[in-house]
Amino acid sequence: MVILVVDAQEGITEQDAHVAAYILEAGRALVVAINKWDGLKEEERDWVKREIDRKLMFLDFASFIIFQHYAKRAAGVIYVR
Repeated sequence: MVILVVDAQEGITEQDAHVAAYILEAGRALVVAINKWDGLKEEERDWVKREIDRKLMFLDFASFIIFQHYAKRAAGVIYVR
């Protein structure tokens, strides 16, 4: 199993999509973890969700976990697809 961590503040980059395609080609189980969610405004979060759907549409089998880190506390999962 592979956990692909992407930075929500950078959006889904071409490199993220390329690595995801490589993982798919290798036939590995995949979880995509979206990090740094708490640093985004609501409209930026909507944009990232659209970018996930657009750039990673070929990963419809994968689980997506969006999480945020609270200062001086553990990270919290806030969305699972």
